Amino acid sequence: MRRGPGQRCVGVKSIMFKVKEFVEEHTCPLKDKVFSQHQASSGFIAVVIKPIISNYKRKYMPRDIVDDVRNEFDVEVSYINVWRAKEKAMMELRGEPIDSYKKLSEYVYILDKSYPGSHIRMHESTANEFLYLFVALYAFI
Repeated sequence: MRRGPGQRCVGVKSIMFKVKEFVEEHTCPLKDKVFSQHQASSGFIAVVIKPIISNYKRKYMPRDIVDDVRNEFDVEVSYINVWRAKEKAMMELRGEPIDSYKKLSEYVYILDKSYPGSHIRMHESTANEFLYLFVALYAFI
């Protein structure tokens, strides 16, 4: 008994199979549908756009990324896929925001040593979370 695509053999528990017939010429329309759907993952797009967005002066909007990917790779991508790719690339370049807050006390210390006489205060909550930072450099007081 022949099975069509998507049909399963009921009662067969083996992972082995035997090819009885090989037809080299494909006549099913599924082939055309599969090969016409070119997609790019957000990970791939993130790798491609990372050098471009590393220039913080350039404003690289998702619509621009969609157009660039379409022109360069002849691939259709959705706006949301590009948005996720940009977020991934930014995260790889800048790191997690929480890591930046962890380095803030070091920054305040270096600022205080570099500008003696300045008024630099970092305020934290009772749970040791950052609230705000006040900086008045000595030269401007």
